[in-house]
Amino acid sequence: MKTSADTRHLYDFNYYLTRVEGWREHKNMDLDQKRASIIERADVCGKKVLDVGFGRGDVLLRCFWKGADCVGIDYSESAMAIARRCCPPAVRLYLMAVDGLREIREDGFQVVFLLDVLEHISDGEALALARALGTICAAGCRLHVVTPVDVSRGDYKGMHINQWDVEKVRETFSGWDLLTAGIHPEYDLVMEKRE
Repeated sequence: MKTSADTRHLYDFNYYLTRVEGWREHKNMDLDQKRASIIERADVCGKKVLDVGFGRGDVLLRCFWKGADCVGIDYSESAMAIARRCCPPAVRLYLMAVDGLREIREDGFQVVFLLDVLEHISDGEALALARALGTICAAGCRLHVVTPVDVSRGDYKGMHINQWDVEKVRETFSGWDLLTAGIHPEYDLVMEKRE
């Protein structure tokens, strides 16, 4: 199975600014409806938030505007450059792959966003991510996961390297309880970290 290192070169400025979901809204410093709805449900005001795979930084910026203490990781240098232009310096951004998450020296996260990320990483990378989240997230932390039901759909050839379903997410994030599971053209899951 491929890993995210095999596809890193595909995540360039063109991808973030003209192809990936939400790019039109980003041009107006807005957020697409899907992500805006997830943030509303997450109730981030006053909480410490981690966005894994922050892309353009849109989710982090909206959370910051709502009063959250924001941290994000992404492995794309293009994503980092774009997010640095739109996010204030108080939003802490780290350039790293998901399996390097323990290196950020931050903890106590109360909300984690994992939006359209799992399909881009291998099982091993996801397991390393789950283990790291288990150590850096507070008890009761809410994990918001969105991943496509069918990774072959859309214009992401070569980028989607892994297919997920609810059971596979539950097995990988075994230290978390599944609270809600919506299934549309994608899975929309909310999980809570056990004590």
